[in-house]
Amino acid sequence: MSHEVKCPMPAKVIEVHVKVGDAVAADAVVVTLESMKMEMPIEAEISGTVSAITAVEGATIAKGDVLVVID
Repeated sequence: MSHEVKCPMPAKVIEVHVKVGDAVAADAVVVTLESMKMEMPIEAEISGTVSAITAVEGATIAKGDVLVVID
């Protein structure tokens, strides 16, 4: 079953810390966002393997946008 890591608020993608095929543990930082001049690390909620990345460094994204998919 796939799990989507979603953006919690409108933000800019500062850094993507994973790539497709990476194994991640729950609570591992997968993406760093910037919102209102504050950096916010976004963590995986489950352990698994990264199957897709939709976050692009430098892109502005909306609340609810999918950042990473973990299987």
